[in-house]
Amino acid sequence: MNKRWNLLYKEIDPKTVAAIQGEAAVSPLLALLLAVRSVPAEEAADYMHAGMRCLNDPFLLRDMHKAVDRIRAAIRNKEKITVYGDYDVDGISSVAMLLSYFRSQQVACDFYIPDRETEGYGLNINAVEKIAADGTTLLITVDTGITAVSEAEVAAKCGMDLIITDHHSVGDVLPHAFAVINPKRSDCEYPFKALAGAGVAFKLLCALLGDTKRAVTEYCDIAALATIADVVPLCSENRAITALGLRKMRKMPSVGLSALFEVAGIEVKDLNSYQISFGIAPRLNAAGRMGSCLPAVQLLLTDSKEEARCIAEELDAQNTARKTLGDTIYEEALAKIEAGAFENKQVIVLAHEGWHHGIIGITASRITEQFYKTTFLISTDGKTGKGSGRSVPGLNLFDALCAADALLDRYGGHALAAGLTMNTENIDALSDALNAYADRVLSAEDRVPSLDIDAPLDISLPLLQTAQQIENLEPYGAGNPKPVFLLSGVTLSSVRTSKDEKHLFLRLFKNGSAVDCVAFGKGKLAEALSRGDTVDVVGELHINTYSGTPQPQIILQDIRVRRQG
Repeated sequence: MNKRWNLLYKEIDPKTVAAIQGEAAVSPLLALLLAVRSVPAEEAADYMHAGMRCLNDPFLLRDMHKAVDRIRAAIRNKEKITVYGDYDVDGISSVAMLLSYFRSQQVACDFYIPDRETEGYGLNINAVEKIAADGTTLLITVDTGITAVSEAEVAAKCGMDLIITDHHSVGDVLPHAFAVINPKRSDCEYPFKALAGAGVAFKLLCALLGDTKRAVTEYCDIAALATIADVVPLCSENRAITALGLRKMRKMPSVGLSALFEVAGIEVKDLNSYQISFGIAPRLNAAGRMGSCLPAVQLLLTDSKEEARCIAEELDAQNTARKTLGDTIYEEALAKIEAGAFENKQVIVLAHEGWHHGIIGITASRITEQFYKTTFLISTDGKTGKGSGRSVPGLNLFDALCAADALLDRYGGHALAAGLTMNTENIDALSDALNAYADRVLSAEDRVPSLDIDAPLDISLPLLQTAQQIENLEPYGAGNPKPVFLLSGVTLSSVRTSKDEKHLFLRLFKNGSAVDCVAFGKGKLAEALSRGDTVDVVGELHINTYSGTPQPQIILQDIRVRRQG
């Protein structure tokens, strides 16, 4: 609970808040929260009520006209089409959406998702040659392909036209393809650059149908699922896709998603982005992590309740196995940390023979969260090591790997997540190089976990009504987190724990008003707190319906006791 508090609201001009309040007719607190999210006053109303008018014209994407014309020609000529995707939720969802469309057009369409273990991410030449040999004349990538320069050349030599749809960063050279649709292209004037891969696929479907409203009705639920799972910023068009898709899932979920909601114990009427992130996405991801993606794609396409139930149970079992395996790797990693000398290191690099490639990234994330240190876990197989890393803010993982380029065979990724392949003889040298890089770039402040605080909260406000107003900011996710509040100078009128002493329950009091506060998993904090203490509390404002009557409640994230004198 020793985090650095970033008071975001201190940086906001009161005039900005007033402009939002006047334009959107919202409370001062809600206006402040919108200002903290950098929402312009003229966009505030649309932000809270994201809908169709927030969706951009798909033909603003570079090469969209070319792609649509080529696909329509393939449909007319009854050519064989193959959709090539990635093995995560974004790729799986993108594949399912395009397959659904092509099936509705009675087109001979196949799909290909590479094996995580044997092929790795992205287009590969062997797969391209196999797809061509099977009779495909039009190959469409989703959520991948933007760096596949040599693979695009092979596709052309094999007599296939290639349409690339992707959302990842563009390299110095574009692949030579029939069409390349990516909002991040430097020559693309599309107004929103942060679409997920499924968001780009969804825009392709909007263009092919020539009817965005119909595309929303038929595909927006799957696009929303992927947009949430891929942790792209939930602002602008992503926010609209997510909001529209969640509405569809609540009102009329597909057969496949209904089965998955059931095995995950999720009430459809209460469905939100958090439940998609932590209840649905892991089960779909488990397919690609533990074996074949085929069941996940089938689940999103099936109209059979019986088949959907069987697949959902299979994915649930795979997810359970994934968690069990992850726990084993986590315990083995902790044992290595305890046996090593990592106290003065800012980067933890651990290697072990046979760690599961599909699990080490998730486990690295757990270790990074626990120790607040950049972590790389490397699975070794003889002289080859394949690793996955997660970082903390302040240390760009891709830049760090660039600085250690000479020690690596292959690598790629982003600021906070990356992967690598290397000779195991270089693992110790990699650890030294990454730690040397961290020592250069991390300030003392960077080494302390931080907590962003959106606004102060006065508990004398009608908190239940306030919590209901704040729900207008949903769906929450990357770029639009659930608001975090500061309650300053409140008194603890009650301090207790649950019977098993696992959870902490507080009663906060100030100027005649009170509110309950809960800290899940932090029962041990009761030893440092006493009734009558004056404290500053940071937490989320939540509506507790456990007793049947909605009550406001603070979910504790951090607490500081004000010392006397």
